[in-house]
Amino acid sequence: MGSISFAQVSAGLGPVTCAVTKSHSAVCWGLNVAGQLGDGDTTNALTPTPVSGAHAFDSVTVGFEHSCALTIGGYAYCWGTNYNGELGDGTTTNSRTPVLVSGHLAFASVSAGIYHTCGLTTDGVAYCWGNNHNGELGNEAHDVYDNPNPVLVSGGLTFAMLSTGHEYTCGLTPAGAAYCWGRNERGVLGNGSGAQSDVPTPVSGGLTFKSLSVGTLHTCALTASGAAYCWGQGDEGELGTGNTASSSIPVPVTGGIGFATISAGQWATCGVATTGVAYCWGTDNYGQLGRGTTTFNVDPHPTPQPVVGGHTFTSVSVGYLHACGLTTTGALYCWGLPTGTNSSEHTGQSSIPVLVTGQ
Repeated sequence: MGSISFAQVSAGLGPVTCAVTKSHSAVCWGLNVAGQLGDGDTTNALTPTPVSGAHAFDSVTVGFEHSCALTIGGYAYCWGTNYNGELGDGTTTNSRTPVLVSGHLAFASVSAGIYHTCGLTTDGVAYCWGNNHNGELGNEAHDVYDNPNPVLVSGGLTFAMLSTGHEYTCGLTPAGAAYCWGRNERGVLGNGSGAQSDVPTPVSGGLTFKSLSVGTLHTCALTASGAAYCWGQGDEGELGTGNTASSSIPVPVTGGIGFATISAGQWATCGVATTGVAYCWGTDNYGQLGRGTTTFNVDPHPTPQPVVGGHTFTSVSVGYLHACGLTTTGALYCWGLPTGTNSSEHTGQSSIPVLVTGQ
């Protein structure tokens, strides 16, 4: 495939990464036991592999063992594991190739979580599908494992963005108010309590945000001025507060850095400063902070660490044990495991950003 110019990337909450090229094709790499690469088989891939079908995609999102993408026209397609109906095609049958989400809905965005998926229509209405055992679909129901069709999120709210994690979902209204719903493990709903909710509940603190990202068990958001706040699990330093305490309300990320974008992953978080420099914090056991270390350990790094290499990024996406960043020229660099390159002795593992080339 040679050199590829990328438009968007999603590092999954499992060992998978997918990206959309500037020519609107989708490629994926990593673990493929459930067909989550969407290429029609279950063979793992260390380098970008084209997703099957002649779809023109605008964006892609990777969950745990499933992935979804939006076409230019706003139709959602998903592939991979479907035990809980997370593919949204009306069945619970796994698929190695993209299947159309049911309901004839036109989406502006879609987000794949661990066992569920949520989408936001072009008029800001939220729908979710998949597992709802802890109310993560937000439709005033729970204890239902299989929801293979999109269901309307309750509450009558209009959202500007949605993000999904491990059995919970968060969203921002057009005014910047944050709401979360689902399982409230480690305070991930951000409302100061430990109780789960099967409807959207406001995040405490009265802050307004311009963007939000949900990881496995923590969430981070940016204010209009670029100040970062996080809440949820902090054991690995993923909240960026300088310590490893968890928090059930938003707490500020230390360092006074103004961020343009932010992404929460498994045990780490990364953000791109307004200068284009990427910073990461949390655990670095596979090099996912991009610090260039030659010693991998599980010691938390609870303050923002600059990603080495001198690259200027527009966005970073953090996944399970890896992160990937897009540069201003459309080049894609990844670090951690897997990186999307054959060149490392650790099956693609690297503590410094490596260029994804497609070979």
